[in-house]
Amino acid sequence: DVNNLYISTGSVTNGVSQYGSTPRSSLAFDSDNNPYIAYGDNGTLTPYVKKFNGTSWVTVGSGAVNATSIAVGVSLVLDEADVPWLVFCSLATTTSSTGTMTLYQLKAGIWTAASTSPVTAGIRHSSMVLNSANNLTIAFFNTADVNRATAIEYNKTGDSWGTTTRIGSRDSPSLSLIKDISGNLYCSFVDNVASTATYSARVFKQVPGATTWTEMKDPSVLTTG
Repeated sequence: DVNNLYISTGSVTNGVSQYGSTPRSSLAFDSDNNPYIAYGDNGTLTPYVKKFNGTSWVTVGSGAVNATSIAVGVSLVLDEADVPWLVFCSLATTTSSTGTMTLYQLKAGIWTAASTSPVTAGIRHSSMVLNSANNLTIAFFNTADVNRATAIEYNKTGDSWGTTTRIGSRDSPSLSLIKDISGNLYCSFVDNVASTATYSARVFKQVPGATTWTEMKDPSVLTTG
């Protein structure tokens, strides 16, 4: 906004306690090291993506990703062709405690929704990376499965979704998903682990081409839950 020193027009936060550990924005870079940022804007949490062009932040696409959407848990990825992809929890109202997984791609300057995700139950947090097959892996907080950290893959070429894979043991906020230079994926989160809350930090790894996740820990140490 030319009248605003900041990227957003208004507030990018919300007052719903369940999103306390959810990042309010997501930053990514294209192959020329130009930064892009995604966020839900102006108290209504309308999703936007902007790019820094060297002098100012400009809106990516013709406007909001979807002017009627209410977005939290935004996660932005630029793929191998510098195409922006945005996943978020789409809420019914700004006070909803869960939302549905919604994925958009920028096509010819227009934000276009991907096929409907099979994750029909409410989610709270999401984190997305481009995997070694140049498809999208998304980790999310799954309220349909005791709030466990869960992952799913989206095939960009086929516009199709895989099946979900459970990662966490119990409530799993503070999700983060990254890829290393060898194509390995790492998912970190806080895990309730057992009925006696421990809220432990855990990291799981998925090697290229695999469907399973393996915890990175001393194998002699047993995990409860």
